[in-house]
Amino acid sequence: MEFIMKQQILTQKLSMLIFTALFFIYSIPTVSYAHRRVEFEEGDTTTREIAENTPADTNIGEPLRYSTNLPDECIGVSFSGPNRGAFYLSRVAPGSLQLKTKARLNFEKKSTYEVRATVLDWGSPASDVITVNITVTDVNEAPTFTEGDETTREIEETAAVGANVGDPVSATDADMGATLEYSLNDNEDDTFEIDSRTGQLKTKTALDHETEPNYKVKVVVSDGSQIDSIIVTINVLPEETVASAPTIKADRTNSVLEPALLKTLDRKELQAHLQRLYAENDGTLKYQRAIVILESVLASMRPDKTVLLANYPNPFNPETWIPYRLAKSADVEIDIYDTYGTVVRHLKLGHQSAGYYTSRSRAAYWDGKNDFGERVANGIYFYQLQADTTSLLRKMVILK
Repeated sequence: MEFIMKQQILTQKLSMLIFTALFFIYSIPTVSYAHRRVEFEEGDTTTREIAENTPADTNIGEPLRYSTNLPDECIGVSFSGPNRGAFYLSRVAPGSLQLKTKARLNFEKKSTYEVRATVLDWGSPASDVITVNITVTDVNEAPTFTEGDETTREIEETAAVGANVGDPVSATDADMGATLEYSLNDNEDDTFEIDSRTGQLKTKTALDHETEPNYKVKVVVSDGSQIDSIIVTINVLPEETVASAPTIKADRTNSVLEPALLKTLDRKELQAHLQRLYAENDGTLKYQRAIVILESVLASMRPDKTVLLANYPNPFNPETWIPYRLAKSADVEIDIYDTYGTVVRHLKLGHQSAGYYTSRSRAAYWDGKNDFGERVANGIYFYQLQADTTSLLRKMVILK
């Protein structure tokens, strides 16, 4: 008895399912199999545009519209194409499909995309496909300083007029081919100037630590329509006053260059005398002898501390010299890194005595190539001096 009742209930449910299906089928307007139609209004191919950096879920132009003689619930939609991963397709109304972004698009990385939308009739072979070529339009992006809103630079008060003030204050611009121009803003005292092409600060007048130990300047960079700015604090480093001493003349080298006299002169005095000899040098043997002796004495002097100095020239292309001072003998190495922290060149300089390695004949030399002998790309690099337990780091710039 129970079995018969279950059979009756099952029969009733099956009858209701068949009735519902027949009702759905016959409620649809009768369209012959051969005349069922669905097609995009814009044909086989169309285009859309969207500006770069637009937020995700943004509509890309007008909807893709299709026409059909069937109810919309009979129409299926599929989305394909080589770049479909960057977009999605949404049905926004009967006969309308809206393309949308999944993430921000970057013109500089990729400016054109191709996707395809397909509409099809579930009950017949009727279908249509449209290819959409999407163009990402360029938006001018503002340049940005690599050091943020504020930075510092140092320069000795004895620096000559026109001397570089540390490394260039450089900026980057995401736009391809952008030309950047640097300038100083609110620079009332006119102590400094800047190279409009590289962002290199330079002195325009003599500096005096006692009178003005530091300055603040505002550097502005422009790509022609948008700008960024950075405040640079310039610290003027004090220099001990060079004691007055008799001028060393080349025709007096037999007496004034005696070891006893040289021991009475400090390094700054020796440098001052050497500069005078450079200026007076007429190429004769007596001048050459005096210069060689003073250069040797300077090279043998011991600095107070180990210091890594600014490379010169900087910016450079393709070669530069990296000067430094050693307070004590050490095994010296210099590693050059790119902005990703990858070592592009390793300079093993060996065991070196304490002294001044600042002239081109003694400073470390880099030819702008990596360890494989290939020219490195232009941009910012970092160089690190390793002298036993001492490790010092500075920045340099290659411009091509």
